[in-house]
Amino acid sequence: MSIMPIPLNFLPHTIDLYKKIGDDRWGEKYIEEPIIIENVRLEHSTKLMKDKTGLEIQLKGILYFDNVNSKPKDAIFNVNDKIKFNGNEYTVKLIRPIVAIKPHHLEIGLV
Repeated sequence: MSIMPIPLNFLPHTIDLYKKIGDDRWGEKYIEEPIIIENVRLEHSTKLMKDKTGLEIQLKGILYFDNVNSKPKDAIFNVNDKIKFNGNEYTVKLIRPIVAIKPHHLEIGLV
């Protein structure tokens, strides 16, 4: 039994992903040209979640990335990457893979 991918009509958004490439004495450095990620869903949230260290984080949003319908399929998200959507900037703080027999989608907590 397999679970169907998240339908495209539930993935209406496109975001810009800025990968963190390091730190310098002026702060964090990110790639200059964003990676365009299509067919995702970004929902605003005020949810409290715990990170790997047990620290509570209040999220500003949750990004849903489907392993079948979101593009590009080989997109990789890392903690502290930046996401821009509708003029707002978010920072990736949590990445939670959802598995249903095989990897189904990612839920990415944003602050």
